[in-house]
Amino acid sequence: MGKTKVILDLGDGRTPTFLKGGKKRFVIGGGFVYVNADFIFADGTEHKGIVEICEDDHGEHYSSLIFTDKEGVVSQDDEDFLSKIGKTNEEVFPYKYNYRGVLKGEDFHVDETGWSY
Repeated sequence: MGKTKVILDLGDGRTPTFLKGGKKRFVIGGGFVYVNADFIFADGTEHKGIVEICEDDHGEHYSSLIFTDKEGVVSQDDEDFLSKIGKTNEEVFPYKYNYRGVLKGEDFHVDETGWSY
């Protein structure tokens, strides 16, 4: 069985494809990128996803998309995010993430193990 694949519609004609567990970095523009990441939620469960990061702002995190079996990916900005992933706020937040793709520039949120909080 192949890896889960999602196609993001950026609304401007660009439709980058991301694989669950991949190592993609996609330039959105204005210093912003999407990059594959591993996540550990507050309850200790591990997940695959995509983070939106501003490389021009020392790796400031703007949003996360989490891969799910039913939805493809779900944005943490969605009003029904928690119900779509089947978790409570306390089970998810705070989470940590580790980039699977390469970022340009420095991210001061990353600790010595490579995880951001």
